[in-house]
Order: sequence, then C-alpha cells, then structure tokens
Amino acid sequence: MKCKLSAFGFLILPLISTSQLWVDTSLLNNSDKWKPKVAPLIIANTLKKVSLGPIETVKINKGEKKVSRSKSRDFRVQNEAWGFVKDYESVKRQPFNITSIYNGTDSIFLNMKMVNKTKGQTTGIIHSKKDLPESGSSFTYCEETIIETNNDTTQWILKREILSEEKYYEMCSMPSSFPTRFVNVEIWNLAGSGGDTIIIYPVKGFGPNEYKTKFSEGLVFIHKDKQIAAYQFSPKYLWIRKDLSEIFKQIIGASMISILSDYHN
Repeated sequence: MKCKLSAFGFLILPLISTSQLWVDTSLLNNSDKWKPKVAPLIIANTLKKVSLGPIETVKINKGEKKVSRSKSRDFRVQNEAWGFVKDYESVKRQPFNITSIYNGTDSIFLNMKMVNKTKGQTTGIIHSKKDLPESGSSFTYCEETIIETNNDTTQWILKREILSEEKYYEMCSMPSSFPTRFVNVEIWNLAGSGGDTIIIYPVKGFGPNEYKTKFSEGLVFIHKDKQIAAYQFSPKYLWIRKDLSEIFKQIIGASMISILSDYHN
C-alpha cells in the first residue's frame, strides 16, 4: 500500500477494502501479544512513561520550549451588545526525547514534537446591558514523531491526520450507515527514509465475527496491503506478527508508544 503527496502537499491515501476494517484471524493466529504499561505521571507538563511488551522506556527528556503569541482587537456587535473584542492565540512547541530498550539490548530513540495551542476571546469596553461572551480553549497534541534505532540507519517519521467521517467512509468504500462512534477519524502515516510506508487505520473489531460477539475497537498497521500488527483497545494488547524482522517490531512498538504517550498526555 503506497501513499504519495499531491502537487498541493496533501497526502493521497489509497482505498482500503471493507475487510481491512476488521483485524483478520491470520494476524491474530500468527502474532505475539505485547501488553502496555503506563507509569503514573509524577511531574507535570511531561509525558507518561509508556512501555510495551519487550520495549521498556528508560528515559524521557524535555527539549527547549518555544512560544509564539498573537492577538488582534476589533469592534464587534453580538446579542444586542457592542464593543471591542480581543482575540488571542498562544502556541507552545516542545520536543520530548524518549529512550527505550528492546529486549534489554537494542536502543530505540523517539523525538516527539508536542504542541499546545491556547486561543480565545476577551472583551474590552462594552456598551450594553448584556455582555459579549468570553471564550477560550486549550489542547495538546503530537505534531510528529521521529523514530530511530541504534542498529539501523533508516529514520521513520510518524504523523497523525484527522479525517472527517465522510472521508473515512469514502476511503473504505462503505455506506455512511455503517455503525461507528467516530466523528473525526484519526489515521497515522509511518514513513521510512528508505521509502517504506506503514498506514495505521482505526478498526471496528478483531476476528471475523467480532461484531456480533465481542465488539472491540482498535488500530491496524497495514504494510504493502497486509495486516502486520494491531492494537486492541479492550483488553489492551498489541498483536504483532512473529515473522516480522526485529527492526520492524521495534519501529511498530515505538510508534505505538508515541501514540499512547500522546493519548495519555
């Protein structure tokens, strides 16, 4: 399965078949199960330490924080009120360097580029019996993760993309009536410097009859049209094919650590 960039810089994603919405039994029958471990967050404004199966996270270091701020002030009329309103936005960028050990010997290095955005409105001089409403929001996410190992020269970059539910159905060639709890669908593109690409999609269940029996959602890793790994939300396990190379196991495990670190932030 290959992806490419359009002339406008957007990622062009291939269509995936209906069967890929479910983790198939071939993967489950030929995989090891890695259980995640999430350490309690002791220090504020950092990431939780996530280990996964044979991959143990041993160190998390903060990089230099960079902050940019912007604001504007204009005249506004709303809900029988009028006056000056100030819009503001603050963007904080900070990398986190994670060092993990695979099977007690090999080192894996993750550089997670975290972003925190805060934006909102404040009111100034108001001429009305009714004030203009003030609002604000703040959210944190991982912009991208660079993954490297000590025994391979390939550099991998993990990036998240947000798709509308309609776009997700279009990709899957599925009718919009298909049961889902996703509103905005997250996928991840894991691209190696050597040209290899792994796409991580959300899935609806594990096994051929899971929809009617034991419903469980998760993520599936697709490489060259083949399911090579899957993360199950409940119970929490990473299913990873036994016949994968050790490098692929490390990269897949590291990417899942990045995703879990982002979600647990």
